[in-house]
Amino acid sequence: EVTALERGPIEAVLRLSSNLVAESQVAVHSEAKRLVRELLVEEGHRVARGQVLARLQDEEQRSALAKAKSQLDKADREYARQKQLFEQELISEQTFHESTYALEQLRLAHDDAQRELGYTEVRAPIAGTVTARKVNLGDQVQIGQHLFDLVDFISRVALVYVPEKHLAKLRPGLEARVLPQVAGAPAQTGRVKRIAPIVDPKTGTVKVTVDASGRAGLLPGMYVDVELVTASRTDAS
Repeated sequence: EVTALERGPIEAVLRLSSNLVAESQVAVHSEAKRLVRELLVEEGHRVARGQVLARLQDEEQRSALAKAKSQLDKADREYARQKQLFEQELISEQTFHESTYALEQLRLAHDDAQRELGYTEVRAPIAGTVTARKVNLGDQVQIGQHLFDLVDFISRVALVYVPEKHLAKLRPGLEARVLPQVAGAPAQTGRVKRIAPIVDPKTGTVKVTVDASGRAGLLPGMYVDVELVTASRTDAS
């Protein structure tokens, strides 16, 4: 077969396979042993960092905080009075220090009560999407119980393992193409985000992280092919 020679673009490509993962994902656990009074999100909901996901029974904690605040307010007034007397040399230094110590202890007790009340609100530690809700309204949850899973889909990456003989061709920012295995899904453009500084002695490969964030149609767990464009020429013959 004979054909005419033409000039055109040409690329050197490394083709590998991987599953997409989210670099930012977290399991949310309970920090208090209480009844679930309110569920504010469901699976699929997008949440902001710090957003309340659920509320637990909090009457006891609110009462404890009110008591601690009342005691602290009283101690503040007593401290101000003791300070004035000390400045007038009407009480001893030891008496004044005892008043200062009592105030500090009550401040700590108030902070503890405030923190315990805060534990009755389950908040999102990261911005992301709720991928699993593992608790129901009215459940009695335990400290450390798994309540929600959150995934930040924007943090999607593909981890590929490149033979060490190609290491010299790799660099952060290198162009990559991410090709989903879903029928009809278009290839997405990505970039090399990180290159591991060591070679795995068992496999002779280097872990390369390809940034696939912000690409429509790509989901964590999806099986993809990754093409690393190690060299290209626009006018080759």
